[in-house]
Amino acid sequence: MKKKIKIEDIKIGMQFNSPVYFGSQLVIPAFTPVKLSDIERLKRWRVSEVEVDDDEVVKDIPSARPVQGEENPAKGEDVKNEKPDKRKELAERLKKYAADVKKVDTQISNLPKTTDTASIAIITQYTKILSMIKNVLQDIKIGQIASKNDIYDIIGQLIDLSINKKTEILSILSHFEDPAYDYLVVHSANVCIYSILIGYFMNLNQYKLNQLAIASLLHDIGMMRVPDSIINKNGKLSPSEFIEIQKHTIEGYKILSQKQNFTDEICQVALQHHERFNGSGYPAKRHGEQITQFSKIVAVADSYDAMTEPHTYREKFHGHKAIKDVLQASKNLYDPEVSKTFLSIMSIYPIGSLVQCNDGSIGIVSQANPNLPLRPTLKIIVDEFGDRVTDKRVVDLEKTPNVFITSIIDPKELNFQIEEFF
Repeated sequence: MKKKIKIEDIKIGMQFNSPVYFGSQLVIPAFTPVKLSDIERLKRWRVSEVEVDDDEVVKDIPSARPVQGEENPAKGEDVKNEKPDKRKELAERLKKYAADVKKVDTQISNLPKTTDTASIAIITQYTKILSMIKNVLQDIKIGQIASKNDIYDIIGQLIDLSINKKTEILSILSHFEDPAYDYLVVHSANVCIYSILIGYFMNLNQYKLNQLAIASLLHDIGMMRVPDSIINKNGKLSPSEFIEIQKHTIEGYKILSQKQNFTDEICQVALQHHERFNGSGYPAKRHGEQITQFSKIVAVADSYDAMTEPHTYREKFHGHKAIKDVLQASKNLYDPEVSKTFLSIMSIYPIGSLVQCNDGSIGIVSQANPNLPLRPTLKIIVDEFGDRVTDKRVVDLEKTPNVFITSIIDPKELNFQIEEFF
């Protein structure tokens, strides 16, 4: 028979003879002393009561136990004199422990930064690619013919990063910010990487993958014809301003087809990447098979990256929320096969996401699990006791059934850069 216990009645050091559940979720295993982090976690979840299979509770505070072999005081008076000291000692320990947990929860900026030369090399390569993209876009903006060799060099490097260093580059994309590169430069690179991954896992041949990479890299080239006053506007666009934004698809098509002389398969992506599977997009309200395969792929990559990048009118979404939005819209707005492929790559919790588990630990998603999207692999940075983890500790949630993700954490709340851990 299950018994409900109020959270305020659960004390540190208690042990339950059966597991404690909130709904179907295990929150405290049987015969395991309750920790402060357990209670704090339940409070964060706004749980008022939990359930146990029976009502037998062992009130046991480990720090107050006599050491095995220690003689018990012979007189009752000695026992009375001992208890206040033990309680005072326990109170001081708990006070210090609570302060430590609070400190960890609010600031982890002092954790050591990565010395992983491989990760540093990838970030360096990525920023060099951004500089190359910046130059290509600048040439196109002033009306020059962009160097095809430069473009081929860029996509060759992006294909290498996407396919051979997928985990590392996705972790970088999720949190990369550098004022040296404007939104269009970073967005072009990111959409290209996401599109390459989708195309690769949809088994496109090498020629098609190269064409897709070029198309996705230049898909938003028409935005250079939109006035800066509209692009940088704070707040909601007016109907006339939104019409100006929509024109970037047509302008992009003209630039790529008339001035840059790219193939029609590439140019169509600039024109169609805002078309939607149900016909609700623009500029021509195409639907279903009227939209090219490349455009369907870039539509998902473009939407996801736009949601996870900051804008003048809103902060960026976390990857988890962006993935949820793509999933919710997949039946109507995006091609189902493309959406399914993208989800298998990114997971419900994209690589680089900061998450908290039911045991109180905090980790960074380091590897997706296509077969079990809710159970990725985590790199733990704060353990279940609220202590900082300085060594490499990786947890595969598929192999750890008693541990599961309970919430997404905004890195700003902890005041540190996730790149420090890769």
